Amino acid sequence: MASETPYDWLVDTAHSDPERVCLVLQDGSLTYTDVLERVRERRSVLSASIGPDQIVPVAVAIDAESIVELIATQAAGGVPLPFVGEAPDVILKQADGAAICVATSGTGGRPKIVPLTYENITSSVRASRERLGNDGRDRWLLCLPLSHVGGLSIVWRCLESGGAMAVGPFDATGEAIEILKPTIASMVPTMVHRLLENNPAAIGSVRSVLVGGAALTPVIMRRASACGVRLVPTYGMTEAGSQIATLVRSNELHETGLVGRPLAGFIVTIVDSIGAEVATGSTGRIAVDGPAMFNGYLGQRSSPKPFITGDLGRITAGGDLYVEGRYDDVVVTGGENVSTGHVADIIGRIEGVRDVCVVSLEDTEWGSIVAAMVVADERVDSLRSLVESSLGHRERPKRWIMTDEIPKLENGKHDVLAVGVAFEEES
Repeated sequence: MASETPYDWLVDTAHSDPERVCLVLQDGSLTYTDVLERVRERRSVLSASIGPDQIVPVAVAIDAESIVELIATQAAGGVPLPFVGEAPDVILKQADGAAICVATSGTGGRPKIVPLTYENITSSVRASRERLGNDGRDRWLLCLPLSHVGGLSIVWRCLESGGAMAVGPFDATGEAIEILKPTIASMVPTMVHRLLENNPAAIGSVRSVLVGGAALTPVIMRRASACGVRLVPTYGMTEAGSQIATLVRSNELHETGLVGRPLAGFIVTIVDSIGAEVATGSTGRIAVDGPAMFNGYLGQRSSPKPFITGDLGRITAGGDLYVEGRYDDVVVTGGENVSTGHVADIIGRIEGVRDVCVVSLEDTEWGSIVAAMVVADERVDSLRSLVESSLGHRERPKRWIMTDEIPKLENGKHDVLAVGVAFEEES
């Protein structure tokens, strides 16, 4: 596959269809020609100070200026490292052969830096387009941070297909959707929940809503179906340039953890603790290979292939992938292994539960205990009685916090560290 760049895609569309809309903003729009002119202006400035393959930290927001800056940095020969807030502390100054460096979006701890090549990006966006069928007529809502691959991949997909980006920070009222009129959107489950609560008609106007970053709860799926919203569960990661598997069937067929078949070019297997492939239908760690996969973290040796993720899953005889939690989410409590992901899944199935985050806490008697922070209509005593029949004694949360909102990271995922601190402060 020939490797192309986002700048190449921008130039191609600007030349073939100069008036085609590239960016849709709340106060107007920019054509591909407009964006190309801005990119070239910035490139001429940046070229004087950027060396080949030089890592260039770029402060970003969800706006047109950030998109222009990222493309211009690449066009000037640099390797952008987008960030929000404090600039990342990167020891290495170069990333040979990389197109961009992206921080991982894990739920806690220090993020790793993932260099992605133009081949990785090209492979990723074309596999995505083959599965989703998006083209130049589509308008993709860009409300995810450009410091993470979820937001960046929208830019790449739209430029490659000649489509438009509907750009703006997430708006829980749905008014931004009504103004920008996207045909496709990418969100995390919390965003979907808020729109279903506040403005189901707005999210229902979007043809397809890709949902990733966390598991979709049955409650959200049922509500989306009732409102006529087409949710598209997706599994991906920074190391893969975004999507790995995507389910395009209807909501009614959705089961918890089901994310569909791997995209074209991806080889997904399930392996045990020593890396040996397990039997079909058995649960193990998800391993991924293919041309979209990165070669190794910045400053580290090349990653072995296939890349063994920290996610647990299984593959059916029909080829569908189920994601069943994190390998490191297993807690030893009272000598028994408990999956916090499984506990969260059971609690999330209860009617009235809108969000849940399950963590482990240190305990002098049990070693570790399970604790749950929940956003729900039910009281704690009601939830306890409802989960007792579905969870074993060790699995049942020993501590609960009922709240209006669970702490989130910038990308919408649960901030597990902040949740743990909340329990510490409560004790």
